[in-house]
Amino acid sequence: MTTRRLVALTLLLLAVLPLAVLHFVSFRADVTRERMAADARLEQAARRAADGLSERLDRLLDNMRADAANPALAEALVRAGSGSIDARTVNRYLLLVTLREPLYVTSVGLLDSRGRNLADTRPALIGIDESNERYVREVLQLGHPQWHGPLVPVWDTHPGLFATAPIKGDGSRLLGLLRVRLEPALLAQALARGASTVPDGVALLVDGAGIVQASTDPSWSAIGKSLGAAPVPSQGATDFDLRGTPQRGHAHGVAQMPWRVVMAQPRARYEAPITVMTREFMRNVLVVGLLVMVTVLPLARFLAGPAVRLAEAAESIAAGDHSRRAAVAGPEEFQRLGRAFNLMNERSARQLQALSDEHDRLAATIEATRVGTWEWVPRTGEVTANDRFFALLGWRREEVGKLNVAWLRERIHPDDIALIEAGLRRHFAHEVEMYEAEFRMRHRDGAWVWLLDRGRVWERSETGTPLRMYGTRQDVSQRKQVEMALRDSEGRLLALNAHLESEVQARTAELAAAKDVAEAASRAKSAFLANMSHEIRTPLNAIIGLTQLLQAEGPRPDQLDRLRKVGHAADHLLGLLSDVLDISKIEAEKLTLESDSVALEPLFERCCAMVRDAADAKGLGLRTQFHGLPPAVLGDAARMSQVVLNLLSNAVKFTTRGGVVLRAHPVGEAAAQRLRIEVQDTGIGLDDDEQRRIFLPFEQADSSTTRRFGGTGLGLAISRRLVAMMGGTIGVHSTAGQGATFWVELPLRATGVPAVAVGAGHDATGAPSLDGVHVLLAEDNEVNQEVARAILAHAGAVVDLAVDGQSAVELASRCRYDLILMDMQMPRVDGLEATRRIREMPQHAHTPIVAMTANVFAEDQQACADAGMNDHLPKPMDARVMVSTVRRWVDRRAPRAA
Repeated sequence: MTTRRLVALTLLLLAVLPLAVLHFVSFRADVTRERMAADARLEQAARRAADGLSERLDRLLDNMRADAANPALAEALVRAGSGSIDARTVNRYLLLVTLREPLYVTSVGLLDSRGRNLADTRPALIGIDESNERYVREVLQLGHPQWHGPLVPVWDTHPGLFATAPIKGDGSRLLGLLRVRLEPALLAQALARGASTVPDGVALLVDGAGIVQASTDPSWSAIGKSLGAAPVPSQGATDFDLRGTPQRGHAHGVAQMPWRVVMAQPRARYEAPITVMTREFMRNVLVVGLLVMVTVLPLARFLAGPAVRLAEAAESIAAGDHSRRAAVAGPEEFQRLGRAFNLMNERSARQLQALSDEHDRLAATIEATRVGTWEWVPRTGEVTANDRFFALLGWRREEVGKLNVAWLRERIHPDDIALIEAGLRRHFAHEVEMYEAEFRMRHRDGAWVWLLDRGRVWERSETGTPLRMYGTRQDVSQRKQVEMALRDSEGRLLALNAHLESEVQARTAELAAAKDVAEAASRAKSAFLANMSHEIRTPLNAIIGLTQLLQAEGPRPDQLDRLRKVGHAADHLLGLLSDVLDISKIEAEKLTLESDSVALEPLFERCCAMVRDAADAKGLGLRTQFHGLPPAVLGDAARMSQVVLNLLSNAVKFTTRGGVVLRAHPVGEAAAQRLRIEVQDTGIGLDDDEQRRIFLPFEQADSSTTRRFGGTGLGLAISRRLVAMMGGTIGVHSTAGQGATFWVELPLRATGVPAVAVGAGHDATGAPSLDGVHVLLAEDNEVNQEVARAILAHAGAVVDLAVDGQSAVELASRCRYDLILMDMQMPRVDGLEATRRIREMPQHAHTPIVAMTANVFAEDQQACADAGMNDHLPKPMDARVMVSTVRRWVDRRAPRAA
């Protein structure tokens, strides 16, 4: 303490201390009286609330006794024992019971003596066995009405308050129970009587264990929670926290119930008068103190001035200001002290500058080599390190705090600890001049990094025990990865050689067994085509996606025309692939049909619209004739559209002049009506031999037809199989050179609920915006990465890219995404396994995950769903479909995230 302050403090204590003591004694007495008055107010409010609740529950229980004594209920139970019950009469009486508390009664039930629900105001509860519920067991055991709860019965998901009364017959024989379920809000409403008299007060109803059963504060969801570790007294004052705010409360027991009413008030409101009194006390003390200080400070400054100025100069120099000089003035002793002080300061400044220059050179050297430095005290385990040391593991110095060996040991790979300890023992024992070790440590992001440690003991005790050790640390992960990659390559070459030998043996065995598997050749062909779908759709995805991206970039008209031609060619190739896959699935018996309500006329009109451009381009008329069609039928809209669209496409393709007519009408008797669909054209027609072969796979009228009009010859074969699966027939009437009429007859199953026709295409309004949507894209194919990222970015999304399943898992563990697009086939970890790992993360338990896959079969889609995916996008992907799908799932998740 300075001389000036010591003098000032002495004078201040002599003047202020007696007055402050007297005022403080008076202040403490006033505070005690105010606290007693506030506790009395809380006690009175708690007693009023407890009495009001007790009266309310007693009145309801008395009403239950009266209702249970109603002869009509006893008679209903007797009849129920003989197998009959007047439900209407019983329900009328039960509804009258509801009127006792119409705002809070949610169920009134009549139970037999075994606890089975015979009648209830909630019909869904009739027949439920409630014998194991506490409100049934205890009343059956005790034989008089009782309250129970709040509790959650097995037939409900929310807590309820239960009042149960026995229904007795002649001779006090127990016939059954009258059970009433009330909302727990009844308790809060009853408590409100006392809480209204306490400013900012809240009334809580707690049980003997301190668990909250009801509260007058609807904004606080405390039901079922404890007030704290300290037990709530049966009666008297108590302190606890409520939503993080200290509370002062008073408990009062509820008569005939194992509950206590706690009337609570925020501690700040409870002590508001005391706070005012405290402020007045402090203000008075402050005023007196200021008056005294105004008097004594000048005197203290005069007495201690020279010493204070010298101390201020010393403090400035200690803070780094070596330009400061001590004043050489005053008495001779102070002048001598000032001159000596200034001389010492000049020498100290020169030495500090030399040390600073050396420190800067050393720091620059360490930074250039990008190594971490450390100092270790073996006796205490304390470690001191530079910033680079922490950065090697992804940490900052201030995040770790005080560093020690235990923190480092926790992050060392268990297999490397023995290696490090052995190296230290050899160095401590003077077996090696320097300690050196390569080992793995866990990075902050969870990955293992390889580190190289080098160090030396610089200080030992007289007995040779190491006291201080210095060293460096650097990251050698890249070198280790190269070494491991070389070893892995060698292992893969050996494995590949063994695999090739195994393949040669396997192919030899397959050739030897070829005769045995000849009968399965057709199914093998279909399976092969299905497997090749993935390999064909992947480049198609790139072609179609890049074409759409180029079209969106505003090319020249001639470029736009060429891009459209590329798109049409890709769509045509995709159609051919779909035909091949359809016939493959049909032959493999893996194609299933849906049964939904289908609006026929909109379906036919949509099919016509899809070929109208082609018809107009050839100058052909395209008309429809419908009569007697029902509003809707049961069927598979997609497959019906496929058949009709194939017939219309063929008619337009093989017709050069004239037109095409689509007819549809019911035929046959009313009890067995069938839907007849006809497509008539004025094209090249078919002779008898062509009509016999036209519905066979890979068949057209002749080879010249293929050269002139294109196609695979699968369309009609697929249509014939689909029609047969729908229980119908297909055929053709034609004469060569005079056109043809293809017809289809299907079972007509009319339904009264119309449905929207299902067809191909997308929403004409275009894809929605994805502004601000954060998407994780997991895709290993570089072209597909480019297509998907461009589509999403064009829509406004923020896209993170994972090149395989392992990278997707690591990115998902570090960031919350709005949606994840997941390819199925990727290196390291495939899409299915990556999805399972991501679903285990709490932050992504409900994040939408959409598969992007060229595997379009039902079993592939089911595998995606089983792994935890929400939806799938088949490849090739349409830009609008992708953006719409992302928007739809992000919007669907948004309410839960909010």
